[in-house]
Amino acid sequence: MRLAEVTIRALRKTYGGLQVIHGLDLDIPDGAFVVLVGPSGCGKSTLLRMIAGLEEVTGGDVNIGATRVNNLPPSERDIAMVFQNYALYPHKTVAANMGFALKMRGMDAGAIRAKVEHAAGILGLTPYLDRYPRALSGGQRLKTTTVYVTHDQIEAMTMADKIVVMQGGRIEQVGAPLELYDRPANAFVAAFIGSPSMNLLEGRISGGMVDVAGTRLPLPPGVAADEGRDVIYGIRPEHLHQADSGLTGTVAVIEPTGSETHVVLRLGGREITAVFRNRVSFGPGATITLAPEAAVSHLFDKATGQRI
Repeated sequence: MRLAEVTIRALRKTYGGLQVIHGLDLDIPDGAFVVLVGPSGCGKSTLLRMIAGLEEVTGGDVNIGATRVNNLPPSERDIAMVFQNYALYPHKTVAANMGFALKMRGMDAGAIRAKVEHAAGILGLTPYLDRYPRALSGGQRLKTTTVYVTHDQIEAMTMADKIVVMQGGRIEQVGAPLELYDRPANAFVAAFIGSPSMNLLEGRISGGMVDVAGTRLPLPPGVAADEGRDVIYGIRPEHLHQADSGLTGTVAVIEPTGSETHVVLRLGGREITAVFRNRVSFGPGATITLAPEAAVSHLFDKATGQRI
């Protein structure tokens, strides 16, 4: 969807007695490419449809530029909804795809072409009218504000200026892709952003370290946690390396991907994933020890999930 600056305040959506959007606040700068992500049912598509005017606002405000658009129909919001590949006919050009519905309604070919060219001019698609969908990049950018929904991690990380992570009708974190990857605000974002996802291990602060099932791991730099506090220790798969001491377990799965090797290690009743950039010499069933890089580890409160 392409539009101007968008400001959302205390936005709510209720279906009957079920509240699905819980008082969202969000600022989308003019010209930004913002991607909404989250598990199915988190409210990201509902939020997009409320901005577009396809869903009524139960409470709060949606502003596009200086205009409050809550009660404006979609046609008066000066925006456009753009669907992705699954809604395109691969054997038709961009122009044919755009004009297909008009053709099915029996509109004259000249009138169809005029309407398609007018719409393409607004969207900045004129140079691409004779191309086929396969020749268009999923990240094709027209210099305008864009709000985009995807389940694809790679799309989100590579296309977005800003990612909005949602869960249960609420915003968990908003930030640049690498900001969310490097400093997730809570354990949910830590697990959701990244593939393979971050390893999250329950532990307890003991003697200035984190005790994880009898293994003592160093605290992240600059983090002070209360003695005896229950925590979740987070470490990304690429930040685990073979060592003489650390997390010792049995290799359950080895997945070579070419440039990387993914290794699943079983530690008692839990599993962790490590990513190796080089070839590994061990196989399934082997016992190995992995040590985390303390400088890039994360710590979250077990009760709230929030970053410490």
